[in-house]
Amino acid sequence: MKYFFTTITIIFFLSNYSWSQTKYPKTSTYSNLEIKNQLNEIKLKLDTTFFQLSNKKDEVNKVFLLQEKGNEFDISSILGILGFLISIYGIWYTKRSFHKEKANKHFEFLSDIDKLLIDNPSLWEIYDKDIGFYNTLGANPQKQGWLDGQLDAFCYLHLNNFEFVFLYPPSKDSLKKTWRDYMIHLIVSSTRFREILIKESVGYIYDIHYRKNMIKYLNLANSILPYYNEYLANTITVEKYYEKANEILNQVSK
Repeated sequence: MKYFFTTITIIFFLSNYSWSQTKYPKTSTYSNLEIKNQLNEIKLKLDTTFFQLSNKKDEVNKVFLLQEKGNEFDISSILGILGFLISIYGIWYTKRSFHKEKANKHFEFLSDIDKLLIDNPSLWEIYDKDIGFYNTLGANPQKQGWLDGQLDAFCYLHLNNFEFVFLYPPSKDSLKKTWRDYMIHLIVSSTRFREILIKESVGYIYDIHYRKNMIKYLNLANSILPYYNEYLANTITVEKYYEKANEILNQVSK
């Protein structure tokens, strides 16, 4: 806008000058000097205006550069925070998935045991009190050997799955105790399983930490075993046997 008015002023001045020269061709030297001075003043004003506009343009550019840098900083900070939050979520989700997979494996173990017992009731003979109760094979030694092989395999199925449970235990302490009590109950109530566990506890097939647990649980089972034998002999009730077993197990848990 300033350029426009300045340009109009120059045109107006030049037109007046031309008209004055036409009307008064013989002007004095003083008038010419005055005109030159005015033109110099106008030029100076124009130069000053251009300089001011140039400075303002530089200032505006600096402001835009600072804003762009600020925006870049804001964007990088936001991306960094988002990346950190995504990493935290990934760790939480992985941990949650791992615990869920463990729980599924533990329940699959129990489900497999139930299915095997339903399909082959003779496997109940793993327990001392059920020996001969489900035997439908008669006195055939060959068939008895086949059953013994099944029962041994059933014991190793328990032993192998217990290893997974104790090496990758549940997150809840109550579930850890439940699995421990289940294994001790099997050691107490199954001579066949107890003999296999004693053999493998000094072997090399299973993990050393698991073998240490075998020995620890075997000692606990030996503390409960006299009460179990009394229960089998009908000298104490099953309720009394469970009471004594819980007392021993609870003392260890404290």
